[in-house]
Amino acid sequence: MDEVLTALCDLLDEELGRQTKLLEASQELRGAVASQIPASVEEKTAALNVLIKQNKVAEGERCRLLYRIVEHFGLETDEQTLTDLIKVAPEPWSLRLRKFQTQCNDTLKSTKAVTRQNTGILRKSLRVIDRTMYQILSQNIAETGGYDSSGGDRAKSQLRPAMIDQAG
Repeated sequence: MDEVLTALCDLLDEELGRQTKLLEASQELRGAVASQIPASVEEKTAALNVLIKQNKVAEGERCRLLYRIVEHFGLETDEQTLTDLIKVAPEPWSLRLRKFQTQCNDTLKSTKAVTRQNTGILRKSLRVIDRTMYQILSQNIAETGGYDSSGGDRAKSQLRPAMIDQAG
């Protein structure tokens, strides 16, 4: 069991490294979004997606190890949390697991905060773009007042020359 716990702790250390890289990539994405350079945003988003895929691959290995550990310690379904594993794991693994839990929680909280900031910046940018597009498009329609050639009211609208067409 010592080998399995050591392997789990090693995987969790790697996980913390990936979570830290995710935080850094999210912070870089915030800078790219603020700079409003689409190519930079796409590049940073692609880097984030690579890290997310790496996490999914690593999750499979972690789950296989956890299955063996849960069976060994006889943890019930509702007790299969890191906190419960820390309670039953012997030293030095419980100390390593507790350290990982603290550091990972801190990193995840920071990542969540940065992600919320990124979301706010993107939503604000989209509102500005939407308002700008509305203003541009609303200036394209001109009401034709007055009378037509038979003396009746003109009830038609005409399109003014557009700054940009519907295709953008």
